[in-house]
Amino acid sequence: MINASLRSNDGILKLSFDATPWFAKASDDEIFALATAGWGGSTATDELIRYIGSCNPQAASFLAEMKLPEPPNGTAAPIKVNIEEAPAGGWLVENRPALAARILAETAEEDDHS
Repeated sequence: MINASLRSNDGILKLSFDATPWFAKASDDEIFALATAGWGGSTATDELIRYIGSCNPQAASFLAEMKLPEPPNGTAAPIKVNIEEAPAGGWLVENRPALAARILAETAEEDDHS
């Protein structure tokens, strides 16, 4: 299980959910964008938000309560998304090892430049 959460920007509303179904259907490029954006809080989460809202009734209710319009392409949604890195990394090593290695190489390179 890949633990994740949605949270309103004011922190009042929060929903925890399993992001594994999204990871299973997402492209390598979508997952790579999410990973290199720190596992949340960027435009890389827009597709995740749409997907979870369409297949998870609790997430759909959360998003409806937030009264979110459809985020325009290329803009971050007005909520925060957080994916727990360790479970996501473990899932990737098991299910998409080449992508896990690509993400590890990219994050190691970023660490070398910090």
